[in-house]
Amino acid sequence: MYHIAIWDDEQEELDRTVTLCQQVLEQLGVPHIIEGFTSTQDLIDAQNLGSKWHLILLDILMGGPVGLSLAKNLRQNDAEVDIVFTTSCIEYALEGYDAFPTGYLLKPLSREFLFPVIERCVGKHKKVKTVTLQLGENAIKKIATKDILWIEVFRKELIIHCKEEKFVGVGSLLEILNQLPTQFYRSHRSFIVNLDEIAGVQKYEFVLKNKQVVAIAMRTFQQAQQKWLSYLQE
Repeated sequence: MYHIAIWDDEQEELDRTVTLCQQVLEQLGVPHIIEGFTSTQDLIDAQNLGSKWHLILLDILMGGPVGLSLAKNLRQNDAEVDIVFTTSCIEYALEGYDAFPTGYLLKPLSREFLFPVIERCVGKHKKVKTVTLQLGENAIKKIATKDILWIEVFRKELIIHCKEEKFVGVGSLLEILNQLPTQFYRSHRSFIVNLDEIAGVQKYEFVLKNKQVVAIAMRTFQQAQQKWLSYLQE
């Protein structure tokens, strides 16, 4: 069962968003429960009482900074939940990246743009995808792609950095990239990064949610920025 929470201070807009989400999930054939909130306190209380959601849609223009503060609070209490900002002002969305949103949607929401966002979020909770790392002549390691932060080639070693540990094997970035889903991006001749794990961009580097950085090639810096922003809107 897929669980969604939606927060919007306007009841009419909330009802409309609930309906759109229901239509998308029905089209995807996903059993679901959707909870709507017009009160920040009700949403916080529900989480504190044990409610867990796969996805939270937040109108971050509600009260300006209050919406961003709520997003950070929800993220602190649940590191795994997908948070998608809904906003009529992109500037607020950009200010909220330290809440690690999965993406953002410009209002008024439409089924056309909501569908790929929900489809991507739902897909993360389906069968776990893996890649195969060659450890040696007769040894391999299956690694869940959801656990991968970034991958690098150093000298003759292929190193996969995961959330809890890293694995060292042999092979090329191209070979491993061909096994990976679309959220992985080759940012440099020596690096592949998981776009789901990016918190921001600084000069020639992606900044990950765990504060590590992954290099971006100078000549493709603008392309890399656009790739990440486009991915957030998919």
